[in-house]
Amino acid sequence: MRTNIWLTLLFVCTICSNAVAGTIYDIDKLIEKVKMHDIVNTGNADSEQTKSTYEKACELQKNGAYAKAIDLFIETAKAGHIKSYCNLGKIALLEGHPVQAFCLFEFAAERNDPEAQYELGLLYDMVNDKKAFELMKKSSEGGCLKGRYSLAMYYIKGIGTARDLDLGLSIMLKLASEYIGAYNQVNYWDTKVEAPEIAYHIGDLYFNGERVDKDYDLAEHWFKKATREGNKEAQAKLDMISNLKKQK
Repeated sequence: MRTNIWLTLLFVCTICSNAVAGTIYDIDKLIEKVKMHDIVNTGNADSEQTKSTYEKACELQKNGAYAKAIDLFIETAKAGHIKSYCNLGKIALLEGHPVQAFCLFEFAAERNDPEAQYELGLLYDMVNDKKAFELMKKSSEGGCLKGRYSLAMYYIKGIGTARDLDLGLSIMLKLASEYIGAYNQVNYWDTKVEAPEIAYHIGDLYFNGERVDKDYDLAEHWFKKATREGNKEAQAKLDMISNLKKQK
């Protein structure tokens, strides 16, 4: 199965070749140190200077200044800052270098970084759903919100584990109660996983009556939340519910 993921990553590499020239070279050198267990760890991962440098790198990454961000992330990575490896992996993946991304995510995931476990889980999702499930479970247990969301969906859909709608729904409801309506004020969500998706999926469970009693009123409640939070599919479901109620 390990061979399969390398083949998959090489395939992804052929369709994601939008790299900024030259920015990956230093990442490759860092990966070589990872493979040789020759990481230069200055022991300053928790220093104010490292934290400040990391925050600056994150801001550069957010603004698309990847070359400058890479330089700073490598500096903090060498200081022993594990999350920096995950950030470098995201940039490598975005620039069309999934093999490098995999190495960086794996390094950080093995050192219990929840977000790296989530990102690594997404890569494994293409070839090994059981491994993906294990990583999402670890990510969820580590407090990664995207990991918790994905774990809920894995239970609901039966990906890499026995289907368990009750458990999936309970995780989803907990997430919804904690974060819907507040996700715009906190930096928890990105374009892949947002609060509207949670509300939509809960509404869909009640709409279809999966492991919960079919309840159009509750479905309508959650679809309305999803619509307010920006989910366009929810409006179509609201129209369906409106028509169903008119037929009664």
